[in-house]
Amino acid sequence: MKRINKSFVFKLITTLSITLLLVNKVYAKNKNSDFVSVKEVVESTFRHHPLILMQLKEFEQASQYTRQALGAFDLSLKSEAQGYTDGYYDGKAFSAFLEKPLYYMNSKAYGGYRNSDGDFPVYSQEQVTLDQGEAFAGIMVSLLRNRSIDQKRFKYILANQDLVQSELALKQQFIELQTMAAEAYYKWLSHLERVRVYKELLSLAEDRIKNFNIRIKKGDLAKIYGTENEQYILKRKISLNKENLKLYEAALYLSLFYRDHQGVPIILRSDNLTRMKELNTQKIKTESELLNLVNEQDLMIKTVLSQLEQVEANRKMGVNELLPKLDLKYEVSQDRGNGDPSLDPLEQKAYLSIEVPIERRLGTGQVRAAKAKKASLVEKVKFKKEKNRIEVLTLLNNLGLLHKNFDLTKKEIELADKLRDSELIKFNKGASDFILVNLREENLAQSKIRNIKAYLDFNTNFVELQKMAVDFIASPEYGRK
Repeated sequence: MKRINKSFVFKLITTLSITLLLVNKVYAKNKNSDFVSVKEVVESTFRHHPLILMQLKEFEQASQYTRQALGAFDLSLKSEAQGYTDGYYDGKAFSAFLEKPLYYMNSKAYGGYRNSDGDFPVYSQEQVTLDQGEAFAGIMVSLLRNRSIDQKRFKYILANQDLVQSELALKQQFIELQTMAAEAYYKWLSHLERVRVYKELLSLAEDRIKNFNIRIKKGDLAKIYGTENEQYILKRKISLNKENLKLYEAALYLSLFYRDHQGVPIILRSDNLTRMKELNTQKIKTESELLNLVNEQDLMIKTVLSQLEQVEANRKMGVNELLPKLDLKYEVSQDRGNGDPSLDPLEQKAYLSIEVPIERRLGTGQVRAAKAKKASLVEKVKFKKEKNRIEVLTLLNNLGLLHKNFDLTKKEIELADKLRDSELIKFNKGASDFILVNLREENLAQSKIRNIKAYLDFNTNFVELQKMAVDFIASPEYGRK
C-alpha cells in the first residue's frame, strides 16, 4: 500500500479551505447585493458618476486659481548689479534683498545688503558704501489710493469668490444628481413591484389549471372554463412581458447612477429583493419652517451673494481709482568698514510720493457699473425667493394629497382582496361566474398598481423637496481641502 504524502494532503486541504472561503464571500456579496436601498444608489452616484468627477476637477481648478492669486504676496529675492564699462568713472555696485508684499495697505517690506567699489559721479553717491557694504531694510505703505484695496487684493477677492461659487456649483451637481438617481431608483422600484403584481396575477391563473382539469374530467365544471382560463393566462403573460420590458429599461437608466467599486454600471435583476416601504414624512416641516430653510439653503441665492461680494470689490476698486495716490516709504541702513568718512554709519530716510487723477472716467464708470450690477442681482434674489414660495406650497400640497392617496389605495387593496376571496368561495360553490372571479382578481391587481403609483409619485415629489432644501440622502465629499 502506497504511503500518503502528508504535504500534498495539507496543501489540498488549505486550497479547498481558501476556495470555500472565497465562495462564501462571493455568495455573501451576491446575497447582500440582492437588496438595494436609495441611499446606496445615491452614495454610488456621488463616488463614481462622471459629472461629479468632472465638477470635482473644476473645483480643484478654482482652488488653484485662488492659490495663484495669493502668489502676488509671495516672498521674493531680488538682485541688482551695475558698473561703468567706459568713461571716467569705474564704479561698480551690487545689491541683493528680500521683498515681501503684505496684504494690508498695499504695504511691502524689504531688507538686504548692498556693496560698491570705485568712483561714482556726484548724482550717484547713494551707491557708495564702505568697504564691508551696507545693510538696509524698509517698508512701503499706501496712505490713500490702494490703502483699502489694490489690484493684488482685488484679484484674490475675485478668485476666492470664484472658489466659493465653484464649491456651490459642485454642491448643486451633487443635489441634482441625487434627485435624478433617487427618481430613477423609485421608478425602477415601482416597475419591480408592478412585475410582482403581474406575476402574482399570472400565478393565480396557472395554479387553477390542475384543479380545473380535475373538475372538468369529473364533470363538475364546464370545459369552457378551462379554455377561458387559458385565455386569461395568455393575456396576463402579455401584460407581464410588457412590464418586464419597462423594468429592464428602468434598470438600464438606473445603471447610469448605480455602479460598482470600479465605477462600472450595474444593471439590477428582475428578481431583486428590494421592496416598497412606508412613506417617509419625518422631514416634512410646516410651510414657514420649510420656506425659511429653502431660502437659507438655496444654492442659487448663495451664488448670487458671492457674486455680490465680487460686485462690491469692483465698486471699491472704482472708488479707489478716484483717490489720489499717496505712498510712504521708510528705509534704514547702516554701513560697515572703511571708506569715505562722510558716510554716516546709520541712515534713516523717508520718501513721500503723490499722484492726483485729473480725469475720473475710469473710477466713475466702474462705480456706476457695480451699482447697476448689484441692483440686478438683488432683483434676481427677490424673484428666486418668490419662486421658492410657489414651489414649496405646490410640493407640500402634492405631498399631502399623495399621502392620502397612498393610504386610500391601501384600504382599496384590503377591500379588493376581500371581494376576490369572497367571489372565489362563491365560484367554488357554484354560486358565481368565472368572469366575476377574473374581474375581482384584476381589480385587486389594479388597486395594487394604483398604490405603487401613489408611492412613486409621493417619493418623486419628496425628492424634489429634498432638492429644494439641499437635504442629502448620503453625505457627499465636497468643499475645500
